[in-house]
Amino acid sequence: MDWKRRRTLPTACVKKVAIVGGTHGNETNGVHLAKHFMRNMSLVKRPSFETEVLLSNVAAIEQNTRYVEEDLNRCYFLADLQNDQMSRSTLERKRAREAWSRTWAELVELVQFVNYADL
Repeated sequence: MDWKRRRTLPTACVKKVAIVGGTHGNETNGVHLAKHFMRNMSLVKRPSFETEVLLSNVAAIEQNTRYVEEDLNRCYFLADLQNDQMSRSTLERKRAREAWSRTWAELVELVQFVNYADL
């Protein structure tokens, strides 16, 4: 995969947007919102770009935990995504590489909410 070609320039037109919920499995508002959009894609579809909605850390969502092995937010460093051994070391790193390879978007909107119980 040519990772350099996947970078978006500031002047580029956005052609694909990803709306992502469930980066942290215990942040359920983002999960519910992503599932709502998945059932009602007309709410997020636009004629000027392609929209994809996905749940990012399904294992953590199922366990209702922030993460299983490692915080998914820390798994999207380009050097790590390019390193085959590193990108297979934890469940979250595998998921990051899978999602990044499958769903390249010029704009990624993470749907995350603070859990007040965690403060």
